[in-house]
Amino acid sequence: MSERARFEEEVESGHLDPYQLDPKHILEPPVAMGEILKKIGPGIILSASIVGSGELIATTTLGAEVGYTVMWLIIFSA
Repeated sequence: MSERARFEEEVESGHLDPYQLDPKHILEPPVAMGEILKKIGPGIILSASIVGSGELIATTTLGAEVGYTVMWLIIFSA
């Protein structure tokens, strides 16, 4: 029996809640620097490709100059 079929059978029988997280699927957080970089590396690359340095400099400078006055504009443009 496949893993998917076994899962569906357990859900239908009421023995398994598909919305409850099973503790055996939770990974321990990394403690070594190399392992940490492996986890956050792809996220940093993705965020850097989406948000360029121009947006970061422009929004922080604008926020420092005018405060909350144009906060809606920053949120809308993001």
